[in-house]
Amino acid sequence: MTDPKERITVLLSETEGAVNLGYVARIMANTGFDRLSFTGALSGRELGASMYAVHASRILDGAVKQGSFTELVSQTDTIIGFSPRNPWNDGLSLPYSALAEAVKTEITAGKTVGLLFGNEARGLSNEHLSACRYRVALPTEDACPSMNLSHAVLAVLWGLRDAMTNTEIKAGKPDFASVEQKQRFKSKLAELLRISGYLNSQNNDVRLREIGLLFDSKEWSEREMNLLTSVTGKLLREIRTLKK
Repeated sequence: MTDPKERITVLLSETEGAVNLGYVARIMANTGFDRLSFTGALSGRELGASMYAVHASRILDGAVKQGSFTELVSQTDTIIGFSPRNPWNDGLSLPYSALAEAVKTEITAGKTVGLLFGNEARGLSNEHLSACRYRVALPTEDACPSMNLSHAVLAVLWGLRDAMTNTEIKAGKPDFASVEQKQRFKSKLAELLRISGYLNSQNNDVRLREIGLLFDSKEWSEREMNLLTSVTGKLLREIRTLKK
């Protein structure tokens, strides 16, 4: 049986501290997770990172630095973001107690999961959180809700480690539309709505998010998403022609 932990990638957005990067690598080695991707100014080869990644140099060596946030989140099927903030009442906020079961459900369905952590100082922005299938706030004291990056990663991976034991993965990879495919479609749809005049108020961002959630709430196949993108692109071209 394929190790289900191989379906999980730790995603670090705009990481600034080499020490934190090293600590995260060590924590991943402690808990049996190998896949790490990150964005930001760090290269992963800093002395501070290697010093604190004790016995975890293989994870640093195998880590992938992505050029943008879009690239960071496009490599996995399901993104779960961690933040003490819950900016929307949309039903996508999971309690920490439900995290392991949610990840297990995704993996047993043959999907890959990205665990998204934000910048040490700023955390995850609303734009980043909008790319997440689920959002999770780690339980902390109200007087001190913010956690150090490496501590947050440890809290998540330690809880998932036992849950992944005896988890079976469906044979083959389902043809679900990727995050990148969904984003491409939503980008075309947003442009279509702007050109058509549908978006003409001060609440355009809110409307776009609500519309986007309609599509994010369903697991679309690659064929379905390609068809939607093709139809939207055709309508977009026709409207552009009429407006010339």
